[in-house]
Amino acid sequence: MMVAPYNDLETATRLAEAHAGELAAIIVEPVQRIIRGEPEFLAGLRQLCDRLGIVLIFDEVVTGFRIAYGGAQAALGITPDLASFGKVIGGSGALSVVAGKAEIIDLADPAKKGQPDYAYLNGTLHGNPVAAAATLATLDELAMPGTYDRLDATTIDFCAEAQTILDRHNVPAIAANVGSLWQFLFMAHPPRSQADVMAGDASAMRRLDTEMIRRGQYMLPGVRRFMSCVHTEAEISETLAALDAACRSIES
Repeated sequence: MMVAPYNDLETATRLAEAHAGELAAIIVEPVQRIIRGEPEFLAGLRQLCDRLGIVLIFDEVVTGFRIAYGGAQAALGITPDLASFGKVIGGSGALSVVAGKAEIIDLADPAKKGQPDYAYLNGTLHGNPVAAAATLATLDELAMPGTYDRLDATTIDFCAEAQTILDRHNVPAIAANVGSLWQFLFMAHPPRSQADVMAGDASAMRRLDTEMIRRGQYMLPGVRRFMSCVHTEAEISETLAALDAACRSIES
C-alpha cells in the first residue's frame, strides 16, 4: 500500500508509474473529510488508471447520495471502475453497496464459484429486508425534484450566516462547505490536503466545537457535519444562535 497526498496528481502519478505492475487499484474519496477533490486531480487519476490499466475506486460512503443523487461521480462527470456507498443510502439502516463495471462485479457472482477468477464475498446482513425497505424509501425521497438544490442552498446560506458571526466576533475561522458537508476550520482558506487541515489551529477548533456542544449542538469536535433534508429553519437558527453564544464565550 502506498499513500499520496490528496489533490497531488504529480505524486500519485509518480508512484503509480513506478509501481504500475504491482498496483491493483487506486482508491480515493471525491471529498476527503471537508477537503474538496479538485476536478483536475480526480480526472487525472481516471486518465492515469486508464493509461496504466489500474482499477479506479471511488470511496463514496460519504459523498454517495449526499453530493448528488448519482454521487460525486455524477456531479463531476468522472466514472470510476468501482464505487462503495453507505450511510445515506441505507436511510440509517444496516446497508452498504459496492457498485461498478459488470466485468468486475460479475467476478463475485456465486454461479462462478470454483472458477479461477471467482472472488468470494459475504456479509452478515446481506439481503436484510428492513434495511432494503429503508433504502428504497430514502432513495424515493432523494429523487424528488429539487432536493439537492434545496439542500445545497440551505448549507450555503447557513455557512454564509455562520461566517458573518465568526467575523463579527473576530474568530479566525472559516465556515467551509462542500455541498451539504460543512465544518468550522481555523484557517484562512479552504484546505487542499490533510496537511493544510493539520496546519490549522486544532485546539481552537476543538474549543469552539466544545462550546457548541455545551449549548445543545450535538457534534464531534474537529469533525465535519452534514445538513440534512429534515433540518428546519428553526433548527438552523438555533445552531446559529449557539454559534454566536459560543463565540462570545471564547471572546471572554
